[in-house]
Amino acid sequence: MPPPHPAIRAILVCDLLIRDERTRKVSLIGITEQIDAQRFPWTLHSLFVWATITDGQGDYRIRLDLVRLEDLAASHILDELDVTLHDRNSMGELNFNLSGLVIDRAGRYELALYANDRLVGTKSIDVIQSLGDRA
Repeated sequence: MPPPHPAIRAILVCDLLIRDERTRKVSLIGITEQIDAQRFPWTLHSLFVWATITDGQGDYRIRLDLVRLEDLAASHILDELDVTLHDRNSMGELNFNLSGLVIDRAGRYELALYANDRLVGTKSIDVIQSLGDRA
């Protein structure tokens, strides 16, 4: 029998994710819904996705995809990881480091989170071309 399908509690995108070694608490720095690129293609130097899932029990293969909404064809698997939820009341924390990802052009994108190839939740993010600092 397959494990129950988990539910998404949160998906946040930020510039930096820090975990305190002593308390195990996570600090999300620079939470955003927009990426500013000076030119294209643009390489992300520091970008993280933090998510939590619940209402699942058992083993899951978690996948994070990036889809450009303009054409839906430009999809990239960003990361995959294995997660075990011990009971339906437990919270699974997911951390993805997107640093180094190359974005081809401006537009609206969607981060899609899957558990065992079934969609759990999405988060939209806008990529814009900034003018940068002009002297």
